Amino acid sequence: AADASSPTPERRVNNDNQMVSVAVGALGAQAQTMILASTTERGMVGAVNVRAYDNDRSRASRLMLRSQVALRGVNVSGGVRGFDLTYRDPSRPAFDTHSRSWAMDIEAGGALWHVSDLSWRAGIGADMINGSGNLSQTRRRAFIGSETVRSYGATNVQLGARIDGVSELALLPSFSASIDHLIARSDSSVAQRNFVKIGLRASQSVRVPTLYDLYFSSPQRIFVRTLRPERVLFDVELNANAETVNRVGKLAIHGALVGRDTKDAIIWFPGNFGWSPANVGRERVSGFEGRLSLDTRYTALSAWMTAYDTDLAVENLHIPTPYIPRASAGSKATLQIAHTSLGASLRITGARPYTVGPRNPDFELPQNSLLGVFASHRFVASSTDNRTLRRLSALVVLSIDNATNEEWQSVQGFPAPGRSWSLSITINPASNP
Repeated sequence: AADASSPTPERRVNNDNQMVSVAVGALGAQAQTMILASTTERGMVGAVNVRAYDNDRSRASRLMLRSQVALRGVNVSGGVRGFDLTYRDPSRPAFDTHSRSWAMDIEAGGALWHVSDLSWRAGIGADMINGSGNLSQTRRRAFIGSETVRSYGATNVQLGARIDGVSELALLPSFSASIDHLIARSDSSVAQRNFVKIGLRASQSVRVPTLYDLYFSSPQRIFVRTLRPERVLFDVELNANAETVNRVGKLAIHGALVGRDTKDAIIWFPGNFGWSPANVGRERVSGFEGRLSLDTRYTALSAWMTAYDTDLAVENLHIPTPYIPRASAGSKATLQIAHTSLGASLRITGARPYTVGPRNPDFELPQNSLLGVFASHRFVASSTDNRTLRRLSALVVLSIDNATNEEWQSVQGFPAPGRSWSLSITINPASNP
């Protein structure tokens, strides 16, 4: 008999992923507009031990239109997002689905009574979803909020309040408050300065994801579950920031202790083929976040790391949040030489539980490290006779993801892509060489 613990390579069919995307933007002195559209078709090969879905295919089309305009001190933005999903199961046509979703919103904000340190913001929105199997939901939402920022010498104070309203639900108030204090500062010249700052932040928030977000995060079949808004009862952070600037470059360091308690947290549980999320009783998160960056004339280096402990209360169980690593880290380095850039990035994700239950190393995805590299060059037209050509430039970028071709899984049982590459060309007729 073959050794069951030995890996057995196999070739899977219907495992393709084809995507076409288009982006168009227009930028003016007081307004800007962006249009994004894409169509993706993929084969839905099942997990290694679930072959029943190997012939299934999914096609998803997305459209987003977003505009922003400034009118007499008021910033107005609005947009619409559309999603069309078709899922086909050749061996079981009764499972075929076709669903559509739309989300629309408009927001406005500015200074309150023309006072620079007192601002307001308000918005309304609506979204709907409909499709196979009597799938139909509509939801409306609105919010209004205000914020003020005051300075008292070396101390800055920020206060804010907001009220959200969701159809068929009561009004949901929330607040935010932060204070930071400059404890050390040295300015010997314009080219050299240093400072150290500490801060404390506390806030509440309400997450009302649209039906678009909730039910179209997966290319698989859709199962609709009515969800309550997620309410962050408190989110606190104690942070410290230090920065030094001299003729060589700038070094910045940030560190923070964080804690968050969320009621009706919206969690995607593993093992659900439809990937519909669910509300859980409470989610508590505590941990550390850190960042470091170094910028010089020709190079840019950055690094970050997080360490979290999560406690998810589901009925009488207290378990870690599925797929959230205890620790993760990353770094990026870029070298700039004239119009050419070379860079690399590394992302390290620690072990993550993939079951709903107490933490157990036997039910965790192993740590993975993903390396990406890229090279870019900007070509600038040098014509002095033609005004259009004199303002023309092109940016060519070649990037390679998972350059080491590491075998890893984002979701248990579904291998993630190996080494992949992309080539992009961006032509800008309005650049100034």
